[in-house]
Amino acid sequence: MNTVLMLDNDVGYLFAIGQELAAIGVDVIPATTAAEAESLLRELGIAVELLLANPQHPDAEILRRHLLKDNPDLQVVALQRRSRFLHGW
Repeated sequence: MNTVLMLDNDVGYLFAIGQELAAIGVDVIPATTAAEAESLLRELGIAVELLLANPQHPDAEILRRHLLKDNPDLQVVALQRRSRFLHGW
């Protein structure tokens, strides 16, 4: 795994997790909206192997479906700060 796309509305959380992943050699693309994420991917011209997303984020499902449509082998991990049932993930 080389490139991870992270989606969360908490910039501090994105930064903290991104720093930890970068420390082990993972390239991280942080985004706070699906539009921002898609724009960054187009601008950088790269594909991601893993989506780390807050399932409570309003854009999470839209982004997940769009990315899976383009890459059915995409790995998806829900970033959950509280223990809840993750319906559909």
